[in-house]
Amino acid sequence: MSRSDALFDQAGQRLDLDRKNHLKEKILQPKVLKRILTFLLQIGLLGALAFLLYLVAYSFPNRPAPACSPNCVAQDFRGQDWSEVTMRGVDLSGSNLQNALFRQSDLYLSTLSHANLRSADFRDADLANTILNNADLRRADLRGANLRGADLRDADLRDADLTGADLRGANLLRANLKRANLTQATLSDANLTDAILWRANLQDANLRHAILRNADLRKANLDRANFRMADLLNVQTTNNSLHNQ
Repeated sequence: MSRSDALFDQAGQRLDLDRKNHLKEKILQPKVLKRILTFLLQIGLLGALAFLLYLVAYSFPNRPAPACSPNCVAQDFRGQDWSEVTMRGVDLSGSNLQNALFRQSDLYLSTLSHANLRSADFRDADLANTILNNADLRRADLRGANLRGADLRDADLRDADLTGADLRGANLLRANLKRANLTQATLSDANLTDAILWRANLQDANLRHAILRNADLRKANLDRANFRMADLLNVQTTNNSLHNQ
């Protein structure tokens, strides 16, 4: 490399260094620095506002609970849409809720005894510890619903879809579950004494420690159902292998 080339490279390096220092000084000027900090602060505030709006939308439902809450006894709410609504402890006894939508709603500790819930949509709803005795749930959609500890005595669940529902500890004494779909449902510790499960689908259902005394399981689909430690006294079934579990 000639002396002139070396001098040219050194001049170029000094020029780059001068540009970097100039840019650094410009950025560090109070006015420029203030603008940058303001911009970053605005971005942070916008992000915080977006997150806050998300929390509000998640915490508060779009649809309000019934104006009559918590006492909504014997009301006509046919076809009402209360999806994703919090209705804890509401008394809907004797109300007509046919075809109503309760998808992902929170009905914990609510009372729906003697209510007309035919073809109602309770998919993924929280119905834990609800009172549903004598309720008409024919053809109701209860897929993935939480029914832990629910009182379903004498409830009519004919043709209801309870796929993947959680019924642990539920009281289904004398419940009518003819042709009900209980595929992969959890019924451990549930009381199914005198329940009618004729032609019900219990494939892959968990009935550990369940009480099925005098239950009618004739023509039911019991493929891979778990009846370990279940009380099967006087149970009616066309599947003789059930008693050997």
